[in-house]
Amino acid sequence: MSKSSHEYPGLLYPSLKRKSSATRLGATPGLRLTVYPPKPRSTSSFKGTLRFICWLLFAWLTFRTLKLAAKQVRLVYSHWHHIPVEVLDKCTDVEWRFDPSASGSASALFRIPAGEPLFLVSQGNLSYGTVEFLANPDPASNVTEVDVSVYYSAVGLLDSARVCSLEPEPHEKAEGEIERHGIMFYTPERTIVPSREEQLRFHVRVLLPSTPGARAYLPSLTTDLPTFAHKVGDLAPSHTFDYFRLQTLESIHVDSLSAELISMQTHNQSISGSMTSWSSVHLETSNAAINANITLTTHPDLHSKHTELFMKTSNAALISTITLDPVSSSSPDTFKLTTKTTNGPLMIAFPSPPATSATPEPAKSNSTIHFPTPLAPILRFDGQTTHAPALISLPPSYAGLFALRSTETHPRLITKAPEGRKVVSRTLEGGDLLKGRIYPREEDVAAAAERRKAAGVAGGMYPGSALPPAWVNVRTTGDRVEVWL
Repeated sequence: MSKSSHEYPGLLYPSLKRKSSATRLGATPGLRLTVYPPKPRSTSSFKGTLRFICWLLFAWLTFRTLKLAAKQVRLVYSHWHHIPVEVLDKCTDVEWRFDPSASGSASALFRIPAGEPLFLVSQGNLSYGTVEFLANPDPASNVTEVDVSVYYSAVGLLDSARVCSLEPEPHEKAEGEIERHGIMFYTPERTIVPSREEQLRFHVRVLLPSTPGARAYLPSLTTDLPTFAHKVGDLAPSHTFDYFRLQTLESIHVDSLSAELISMQTHNQSISGSMTSWSSVHLETSNAAINANITLTTHPDLHSKHTELFMKTSNAALISTITLDPVSSSSPDTFKLTTKTTNGPLMIAFPSPPATSATPEPAKSNSTIHFPTPLAPILRFDGQTTHAPALISLPPSYAGLFALRSTETHPRLITKAPEGRKVVSRTLEGGDLLKGRIYPREEDVAAAAERRKAAGVAGGMYPGSALPPAWVNVRTTGDRVEVWL
C-alpha cells in the first residue's frame, strides 16, 4: 500500500474496484487522492440470522414430530399392555427350572386344559423375544403346553421380572362372557429403552393338542406382546379357531391358519403368511409390507352370508393372492374386500377357486362338508395406493361395475373374457377415470336360475336385481392402474 493509504485510511479502500471521480485535497499540496464511495452495507449478517432462524424452526418441528410419534407409540403400548394391579395379585408365579450346565438361562412349563381360550400378555420394556404357535407332535397330549425359556446376562434381571399364570375363578358367568387362561410377562418400565444386554430374552412355544383324524377346535387365542416376534406354524390342517388375534410391535408370520375371525396388528414390521377365514380377516401395519395368501369362504350354518377382508399398510407394498371359495348353490355369497397402502405397489390376484369347495364347520365341529357347485360370488372390492402402481387380476367369473382412476396415465382394463361376456366402458375426466360394467354370460344366468329353482328359491341369479350388485374400485396417484379379467 502507498504512503497516502496510511495517511488517509478512512478514505482508501484498495479492495473495491469501482472508483468515484478523483478529488484534490488542499491540505496537502501536490497530493492527489482517490476517494471511493462508502462501502455498501453487508447483508451477510442478515442472511446468517435468517439461516439460524430457519434451522431453529426446523429443529423445533423435528422435536415436536418425534415427541408426538413417541407419545403415539406410548399410547398404543399402554393401551394394549397395562396390567391392573389386582390382576397381578391373582397371578401365580412360575417355578423356574435352572440347568447347571447352561448358565444365564431358565425354563418353565405351563399346562392349560385342552380346548380352553388362552391369552398371552406382557408389560414393561425389559423383555423381548419370540412366540411360536405349533401343533403338538405328541398325539397323546391332551393339554395346551406353554413352554417358556428365558436368557439373561445377570441374575438380578430375572429377579426383577414376573412370569405367571392366571386361571379363571369359579363364578357364574355373565351372558357372553368367556373364562380365559392367561400367561403374563411383567418387567419394570424404564424411561430410556435399555440395550439388549440389559433385557431378558424370551422364547415361548405354545403347543396345541391335536385330535387324530380331525381338526381340534379352540374358542380363542389372543396375544398382546409388543416386543415379541410372532410365528404361527402349520395349524390349518389340524386346528380351527373361532377367534385368533395377534397384537405386537414386531413381525408376524403365519405358515397356515384357519379361523372364523382373524385379526393381526403390528407397527413398522411386516405381516406375511397363509390364512383361511369364513367370516373376517383384519391385517394392519405401517411402514412395512403385507404379503398374504388369503382364502375366503362362507358357511351355510352361519346367519351371515358375507365375508370381509381388510388389509392396510403405508409406505410399503401390499401383495396378496385372494381365493374366493363360495359354498352356496342357491344364492350368491358376498365378499367385501378393502386393501389400502401408500407409496408402495398394490398387487392383488384372484385365482380360480378349487373345483370342490371344502369348508370347515364353525364352532365345535371337526368335520369337513362338501357342497354342490356354488354360484359365482358377489365381489365388492376397494383397492387404493399412492405414487405406485395398482395391479389387479379379477376372478374369471366376475360380473359387475368397475371404476379405475389414475392421475398419471390412463387406467386400463385388459380383458380376456370368454365368448359371450359383454364389457361396456367409458372414459371420463380427461382420461383419468375409466368406468363401466362387465355382464355375466346369458347361459350362466340361466343355469343359476335353474339351480335356484331346483333348491326351491324363487327369482333369478341375483335376488332383487337382474344384474349383479358387485363393484370394483381401484385408484392410485402418480402411477398406473391396470386390471385384468
